[in-house]
Formats: sequence, C-alpha cells, structure tokens
Amino acid sequence: MALSTTGTGKGGGSLSVIKKTVNLSLIMSITFSYNFSYLDMKYQIELKTLILLFCILFFFRKSKKTSPLYRVILHDDDYHTVDFVIQKLMKFIPGMTRENADNIARDVHYKGSADVIVCAQADAEGYCMQLKGTGLGSTIEPASGWR
Repeated sequence: MALSTTGTGKGGGSLSVIKKTVNLSLIMSITFSYNFSYLDMKYQIELKTLILLFCILFFFRKSKKTSPLYRVILHDDDYHTVDFVIQKLMKFIPGMTRENADNIARDVHYKGSADVIVCAQADAEGYCMQLKGTGLGSTIEPASGWR
C-alpha cells in the first residue's frame, strides 16, 4: 500500500491510499506521532499504529462476506393450540413480541403457513430446529421472493 502524508506536523496530516498492496517495511519505518487529549487525559499514538489499524479494518471490511438470508416458515397442524405456538415463538425467536407471535399463529391457522423471521442461514436452521423440537412444523427457504 503506497501511502502519502501531508500537513503541518501538529496532527493536521492526511492519509491517502494509492495502491491495494501492503508494504509493511514502509509502515514500520514511519516514526511520526500524534499527541492529543481526550477527557483531560493526554495520549500519544504513532502513525504506524494508525496505518496498521486502517489496513486491518480495510481488508477485513473487504473480505467479510455476507451470508445469504433465509426465512423460517411455520406450518399449520391439527395438534397445537394458538397459545402454544405463541409461547414457543416468543421463547425461541429473538425480539418476538406477543402481538407478532399472535399474528403469525393466526396466519398459520388460516393460511396454512407463515413467515416467522428472515435471518442468516445458520440462525434460520437453529430456529427451525428449536421449533421442530417442540413438535411444530417448520422449514427454511432462501429469502429471495420473501412474502
């Protein structure tokens, strides 16, 4: 990563990224430091520390892939009461309110199925297994075409 700095030397410098390759020897040879105070405490940080933190954050941001979203679907059955379904939804699904759980349970009863939550695949699989563990019919599907 080719870097250039400009400024007065009193903390007014700027950093610009020219290439996406990292030259660690360049970073380690920089000795410029920045003095500042925060909440009546004085701090000193070296520019090479800031540059390393910037590089780490930059590359992690670029390499972090978002997992595809899945929806958890609850299916109707003839065995469980609406109250039972509400209790289990509130127990296993984070942030589930009684009102939302009631709406989902009623949709399942009248329409045959309803979407419970849209989340990452690993979470969707976990919620589905928890609901199945109580005897409720549940599946997951990719969130594309979410109702």
